[in-house]
Amino acid sequence: MGLSFSVFAMLNHVSNCVSLGFLLKQNTANINILLIQTLFKSLASIFAMCGAFLVTKMEIRFIGYLSNRKKNNLSRLKVPLKDIILSMLFMIILIIIVSIFDALMLPMII
Repeated sequence: MGLSFSVFAMLNHVSNCVSLGFLLKQNTANINILLIQTLFKSLASIFAMCGAFLVTKMEIRFIGYLSNRKKNNLSRLKVPLKDIILSMLFMIILIIIVSIFDALMLPMII
């Protein structure tokens, strides 16, 4: 499950980087508005990718715990779980900023 999250997060990040490169190549008057939106989306995709990799790490540690319960303990899962929660929080904050920015600035373009 975590590996599939990682693949989709990486594909999302690649698509955001391609759209950023396309915007930088264009000569439009409204590039400053769209560029800020794309930068926030790419930052959110970086945090999504970080969270996906952390889920994969937790799954690997949990499988290790199930295979050998005497050596590994579940306390090793606390730090990645905290990091996943923080990355989700940052991602949600960035997506809220992008949506507010879309609601306020994009009608000025049209």
